[in-house]
Amino acid sequence: MIVEKALAHIKTLESEIPIWAKDAILENADFIISILQDNQLSKGLDSSGTIVGTYFWTTEYVYSKDPQNKPRKPKETGQPYNFEWSGEFFDSMAMRVDTQVSEFDIFSTTGKDKFLEREFGTDLTKFTKQNNDYVNKNIIEPYIATKISENLFNF
Repeated sequence: MIVEKALAHIKTLESEIPIWAKDAILENADFIISILQDNQLSKGLDSSGTIVGTYFWTTEYVYSKDPQNKPRKPKETGQPYNFEWSGEFFDSMAMRVDTQVSEFDIFSTTGKDKFLEREFGTDLTKFTKQNNDYVNKNIIEPYIATKISENLFNF
């Protein structure tokens, strides 16, 4: 009898995993978005880990001549794009979670992501493998492990 109850409970826990994954993502949404911004976009990297481009001298010239249009972060010649001029792209980032396929999507509420992705012909709001692995191993998996541990013997 106890074995059957335990096995049934394990099946119940298994069905909870997508919900716990969603909860982990939503509870850490700001941090997850900051990983994309700080570890990827600010370094000029797309989802494949490739530098999208570097600033030309003209960007630095425009930056120095127009005090009304100063970017948040400097744009020095040869520096990889950091995708932060007015801040609109970073400030408008949000997340949606699809529990059916246990995935999340980071996007810009203003559509700036789609504009930049068309402009550069690459995915900017998807994680590199390294950043994706980091989120899985350091945020989602520990959260699920804790939930399983908390609920393992509640039958």
